[in-house]
Amino acid sequence: MNNNYRLNFYILGIEDEFVDQIDPQQLEIKRKGAVWNKRTGKQYVENIAKKTILTTYEAGFQPAVDQLIKFIKENEFVNILLQSSREVSLQVCVDLDDECRVPYIRFGPEQLDFFSKIQSDIDFHIS
Repeated sequence: MNNNYRLNFYILGIEDEFVDQIDPQQLEIKRKGAVWNKRTGKQYVENIAKKTILTTYEAGFQPAVDQLIKFIKENEFVNILLQSSREVSLQVCVDLDDECRVPYIRFGPEQLDFFSKIQSDIDFHIS
C-alpha cells in the first residue's frame, strides 16, 4: 500500500525545559544543535517536535486530518508545547504515484477553524 498523503505537524521553537519531557512514542524530536545535514554540518537552531500521519487516496485525506486534530486536542502536553512554541506548521505532502489521478485535498470548516485557532501555517508539497 502506497501512502499518498503525509501530514507532518511541526511545533517549532520549543523551550529546552520541555524537550526531555516529550514522549518519543508520540512525537519525534529534533534537538537544537543536532546535525541535520552531515555533508555541510548544518545544525538545528531550535528544538522541533514533529507528528507524522500517513494515509492513502482510498482511506481519504480528511479522516487523517481529523486523526491529527484528535491527537492534538487530547494530548495535554502537546497543548502546553503549542502555547510555548515559536511557530506551528502543518505540512501536507502528496505523492502522485499515478499521473492520471488527481489528489483530493479538502479541509472542512471545522478543521480550518482548528488550525487557525492554534495559529498553524499550512504548506502543501506535491511531488
